[in-house]
Amino acid sequence: MTQREQKSTGGERRGRRLAARLAVVAVRAGTAVAAPGLSALLGREPAPAATAPAAPAPDPRPSPTSAPGAAASPSPTGPADDPVAGAPPRLSEPIRFDREASLRAGRIVIPAIGLDTTYGIGVHDAVLEEGPGHWPDTALPGQAGNGVLSGHRTTWTHPFGDLDRLAPGDVVTASVGPQPGVDYRVTGVQIVPEAEYVDVVLRQPDDPTARQLTLFACHPKGSRTHRIVVTAQADPLPAPPGAG
Repeated sequence: MTQREQKSTGGERRGRRLAARLAVVAVRAGTAVAAPGLSALLGREPAPAATAPAAPAPDPRPSPTSAPGAAASPSPTGPADDPVAGAPPRLSEPIRFDREASLRAGRIVIPAIGLDTTYGIGVHDAVLEEGPGHWPDTALPGQAGNGVLSGHRTTWTHPFGDLDRLAPGDVVTASVGPQPGVDYRVTGVQIVPEAEYVDVVLRQPDDPTARQLTLFACHPKGSRTHRIVVTAQADPLPAPPGAG
């Protein structure tokens, strides 16, 4: 092989190696590897680095402002309406879950504010974008203890937009799956700073037979500096045999 041919062959090899590196960089820049949050939250695996990502399917849901009479609201991904901001990081970590089962865990009905909707399990974005979410490791509706539900006020489906209209005595009916609903009555509405709301909403009743439901959302509307917290009580469960 002549000296000229050797130089030509070496240049081609270097060119192929550079082209391969650029191709890998280009593919990775466009896949979920560069932005893993959404795909992981939805329970989908990130696209392989060696293949170009598939175009996302169009979202059939109406935008937060497309409902009749809906007021203009901040961007759904903005910080103004993020009810669980300040919560322990594990609550918003990417997880895998059965989407359909998680988003239809139960139902909450509040006639005083015209609310009748399903709630999901979890308080990460993939759930709260669809409706209220149940805080993990708190009581489910009907169980003894304090069950906690979070929801948006001005974005996405904004189910808790009118929590400020609730008053003591208003009825909140909550159920799990196909089970009959349990009636709770509002006992209090309070406003707490963002730095304090986690302790407030997770506080458990002293009575082990008490059944409490806590609803919370950002306050004031369009801001997350505080939380509006609504507590409601159902009739207590019977005391276990031999108690007391």
